[in-house]
Amino acid sequence: MNDGRDGLGKQIAAAEPGEDELERQWVRARATSSLFSTTTKPATIGRFELGERLGAGGMGIVYAARDPDLDRDVAIKLVRVADPDNRDQTLAEAQSLAKLSHPNVVAIHDVGVVDDQVYMVMEFVRGQTLRTYASANSRTRQEIVTAYIQAAEGLEAAHRAGLIHRDFKPDNAVIGDDGRVRVIDFGLAHQNTSVPGSPAAGTPRYMAPEQSAGQSLTTAVDQYALCVSLREALSLTKDTLPIWLDDIVSRGESQLAEDRFDGLEPLIAALGRDPRLVRKRRLVAMAVAVSIIGAFVFGSVVFAKNPTPDPCAGGGEIIEHAWPTNTQQASLEHVAATGTYGNSLAPILRGHIKNFSSRWISAHRSACIAHLRGEQSNELLDRQMACLDRQKRGLTTFAAIMDHASTNELANLAVVAQSLPSPESCTDLSALTSMDPPPLQITAQVDHIAHEIESIRLALAAGQIEEAYNSARKLKTQARQLSYAPILAELMLLEGRAAISMWDRKAAIEPLVEATELALTVAGADAIAVEAWARRAWAEGLMKQSDDALNGLELIKALGDRVGENSFANALLYNNIGSVWIATGKREQARAAFRHSLLAAKNLTGAGALELANVHSNLAIVTTDARERDHLAVRTIERLTKLVGPTHPQTLDAIVNRAKLTLDVALGQRLLESACSLMEALHPALGKTIGRCFYELAWFAELNEDHVLTSQAITKAARPGMSSRPATQGLAALWQGNPTRAAQILQATLKEHRLPANPAWWEQLHYAEAELALGWALRSSAPPRAKRTIHTAIERLNSIEYSHPVINRRIRQARRWLTAID
Repeated sequence: MNDGRDGLGKQIAAAEPGEDELERQWVRARATSSLFSTTTKPATIGRFELGERLGAGGMGIVYAARDPDLDRDVAIKLVRVADPDNRDQTLAEAQSLAKLSHPNVVAIHDVGVVDDQVYMVMEFVRGQTLRTYASANSRTRQEIVTAYIQAAEGLEAAHRAGLIHRDFKPDNAVIGDDGRVRVIDFGLAHQNTSVPGSPAAGTPRYMAPEQSAGQSLTTAVDQYALCVSLREALSLTKDTLPIWLDDIVSRGESQLAEDRFDGLEPLIAALGRDPRLVRKRRLVAMAVAVSIIGAFVFGSVVFAKNPTPDPCAGGGEIIEHAWPTNTQQASLEHVAATGTYGNSLAPILRGHIKNFSSRWISAHRSACIAHLRGEQSNELLDRQMACLDRQKRGLTTFAAIMDHASTNELANLAVVAQSLPSPESCTDLSALTSMDPPPLQITAQVDHIAHEIESIRLALAAGQIEEAYNSARKLKTQARQLSYAPILAELMLLEGRAAISMWDRKAAIEPLVEATELALTVAGADAIAVEAWARRAWAEGLMKQSDDALNGLELIKALGDRVGENSFANALLYNNIGSVWIATGKREQARAAFRHSLLAAKNLTGAGALELANVHSNLAIVTTDARERDHLAVRTIERLTKLVGPTHPQTLDAIVNRAKLTLDVALGQRLLESACSLMEALHPALGKTIGRCFYELAWFAELNEDHVLTSQAITKAARPGMSSRPATQGLAALWQGNPTRAAQILQATLKEHRLPANPAWWEQLHYAEAELALGWALRSSAPPRAKRTIHTAIERLNSIEYSHPVINRRIRQARRWLTAID
């Protein structure tokens, strides 16, 4: 007969002698009671009497227990911590948890140390885990979401107290018989100080990528675990997961921490906005209001037979009229039919269009309902509708651009789609009311210019740079006549941006200075002032190679803080400051500025997110640690892949940049071979961009002694319209086997491209490349001169006050050539 004694025997055996004294005490007490049916003194921790063991894991054991003084059931968790320092830290964290009082976090009544173990006396919750709760056949989607919202609120409370759970999963949240969810098992919790975590800590299925990799942890790891758990729970229901909810969960479980919600609070708010419930509440409210009116006029029976149409349902018709569905579909099919790249691009564009349209309709409806409820004045509604009408112009402009895009311009469509305006900005009442509206007599003219600005902005994104620049300059005359500073400042900013895109930095400075000065005189135009100043500083700083362009920086920083730490203007400001400091050799300052920009840009969307996607790469350029540099380059590729697709020119160019930054020449060559081939096949019109890619590939291949690939790559780089480096034609002759011809070309090149008085580092690099090539070309005909020329190039490269892997590779190649000549 087996009455459970075998199991107890195994427990006793297991407890001798490896387990601690408390564990042995508990096992013996349970065994004695079972074997001899006698009442024995229970094992205790302080005054608490241990009962059944509820569970055990790698971090400790949980017992049911009794508090005889207060006559209540509790649960006690013992956390095994061998190292005294870690034990002190765990005790401190347990004490922090004990101070945390929130209905969705299990209450901690007491903490202490026993047998070198930290114990926590917790509220005993009668209920079931969220895993068990979600597995019930009758469970609805709404019930599960509601439960997980409670869990999220518990985690958010812990985050506010400076704690990260680090091991949230469905088993670590309990829904009590009272319907309240408590997050439990904070045994892995650490102070929220972004200290690198152990890859082994946590449950693999629910661990965020950064946690699995042992990187620094933030509260974003709990958000990831919660959303993975929620998706798992929702998959058990019979309900189809709606798009709105799938989008929320997908964002929360993003591979990149920066792509997730900015904390659990906005995630909780998003989960609570179930469109069905919101719509139901609105309809009930409207029905009540209409029924009251109807009772006076028609009576309830007539109202029931003739329901009043929804007065706020017109947004869909407006968008449909702006770009009819059948026309939109035809345009997308045309893009898809252009070839391999077009076929991959069409669904990306379709997603952007659908996303913009639904957000616009939602913003339109929200404004209408708020007005009907009497929450917003007629004037405020007019401002919102004018804003939405301007943004609708963006959609019609996109339609026109798509219809006229040639095969060579397809990649620009992805940029335009990403640059569509944000409808949510039209519901930001504080922003809408921060700036004085134009006088009534010029309102129509201002609205017309605003619509044109939207079209010019998207034309600029589409690569129609000269057209955008000329249109902005023509429109400027009309704007000056109106004497309405906000619209003129916006227009001058756009003109400056267009000039920069044409690489005419000098022409950009004047309109950007005027835009800054105008915006500073207008209440509510701080963002324009900061952006215009940042773009002017970048243009002037890189043109003059001087940080005099940053005069007034402290003032503009303060203005940026007022705009908002996480605004596009502030993120752009620090990115451009960093770029100027790179140009002037101030690497430490540049590194700090780029890090600041990354933080500010973390939650940006739309055109701002795309423009600042390369901040990671900028930071990589001034990062000395090879591993971190490569990680940053990879992050740029990931961001651009998400924004414009894996084969977009910007993404491929980011791959080229990663290759240039790596110290692994084999990896660099593989990356370049792939990127150059894709550019050539999918984007033949890129010209010099393709040429630069093959030029760098040739250097990598030569360093790897792959001479066939070296010749093939430099031949492609030297094709008409592809060459962008002074040494290209000479290197082509050299690596194609004609050193005499190469020497002639390179000597002429060095005379033609003499360095200016204060050359930029990249100008010195390009000049040194020509010197290196000339030295190698002279190796047979004039060895002494060849050595001198290569030595001169090495000295020039070493004199560059800027550490870049490209420079180091050129020096490595030069020394190899010197050895060969010797």
